[in-house]
Amino acid sequence: MAKREPEKAREKDYAFQLFEIRPLNFLIKPLKHVAIEKTVKTYFKIAGLWSGEFSYTVGRDTFKVKVKDILYIEIRDRKCILYPVNGGAVEFYGSLKEIYHEQLRRYDFLFIHASYVVNFDYISAISYSQLFLAESATPLPISQGRRNEIRERYYTIMKRRRV
Repeated sequence: MAKREPEKAREKDYAFQLFEIRPLNFLIKPLKHVAIEKTVKTYFKIAGLWSGEFSYTVGRDTFKVKVKDILYIEIRDRKCILYPVNGGAVEFYGSLKEIYHEQLRRYDFLFIHASYVVNFDYISAISYSQLFLAESATPLPISQGRRNEIRERYYTIMKRRRV
């Protein structure tokens, strides 16, 4: 006859397994939208994905906007146009390539085209040659030379965030 482990020993083993997994929260069924949203926001804060700020200059003035509030940035006629999640647009001069590499790449933005840098958090669908943002019905093109790289980076980010 097999000897049963004492209940306390099993609880202790289970507790240490949780530390390896690093659970953020436990949600009890039935799931409530408010509880899910609170847990996701907590994760973003802990992961540092919502704490970052993007800075840009207009004339002699420097402005900051929270990274989480940027939908995408477009460059047109040497001007960068920042589209915030709440609507509108802000224009300033700059290099999209520098903006991406120096400020936004670490926050999971994707440089999908020479004219577009998009926030991964707002991508609702991605296909071979374009992607859709949650706040916009207009698709943005993925340049031919970046398609494989964008797909790989997109799935890498998804995989990393699931853990």
